[in-house]
Amino acid sequence: GLTEPRDLVFGPDGNLYVASDGTHAVLRYDGRTGAFIDSFVPAGSGGLDGVEGLCFAPNGDLYVCSVNNNTVLRFDGQNGGFVETFAPETTVRYPVGIAANPTGVLFVTSMNTHRVLRFDSATGDFLGNCDLARRANPRRPHRIVIGPDGNIYVVSHDGEDVLRYDGTTGEWIDSFLSSRRGVRRRAP
Repeated sequence: GLTEPRDLVFGPDGNLYVASDGTHAVLRYDGRTGAFIDSFVPAGSGGLDGVEGLCFAPNGDLYVCSVNNNTVLRFDGQNGGFVETFAPETTVRYPVGIAANPTGVLFVTSMNTHRVLRFDSATGDFLGNCDLARRANPRRPHRIVIGPDGNIYVVSHDGEDVLRYDGTTGEWIDSFLSSRRGVRRRAP
């Protein structure tokens, strides 16, 4: 049933969860052998339509970017049951990347608004945008990851940079990688 895989993440149980965009589902595989276990989040559950980014937050729940309806959906991390529409269409536009820091802040790329949004994973409260100084503005932010230093790294779909933001405050640090100059550009 795996069609057009878009993202993957190991869950707290050690199994591998894969966003299957072509089937609008999240599939679960044995983390050691790769054997198919089940469709952890069945096709269309909770309105899931166009599966992109996945992440488990510290609370154990699975958060999934549903790009075709511009939402982030929350699923029970134990059984895959739909919990809620976590970030509605009014907040995000074409979410494709998502990551959670150890304190439970979710970072979501809103590709069509050129923003990286911050949410409290426990309450759903919107915590604001990451600092998007003019020179640091990602062009259609795409994928996002939490680095070993606790900061977040964002790749721009249309840009030529990998941008680095403070993993707690969301403030811009620098262009960590740039194909234009090959050097870092630091915040003033």
